[in-house]
Amino acid sequence: MLEATAVAYTREFDLQELQDILAFAQTDTGTHYFGKVTSLLGDPAVAEANQAYFAELQIIQQAVGPEVRARVMDYLEANPDVLDRIQAGRDKAK
Repeated sequence: MLEATAVAYTREFDLQELQDILAFAQTDTGTHYFGKVTSLLGDPAVAEANQAYFAELQIIQQAVGPEVRARVMDYLEANPDVLDRIQAGRDKAK
């Protein structure tokens, strides 16, 4: 998990930004922030916003889901090589 997070950070931030983040993390405020950031997701205000977001997302998915699935199936039928590559990737992941 830590290695994957490190890779994600290097994709998102350049070297100077990573150095700035490290400098911040080494301050008292940075230590406090990074110690609390994940627990903030459990804050009632954040939980309420997430609940509303996912409820809205579910409505949208129900509305557009069938069309998206049909378009994907049409694409895969027209491009069987893509389906083969997807299956090869799944087999490799096992």
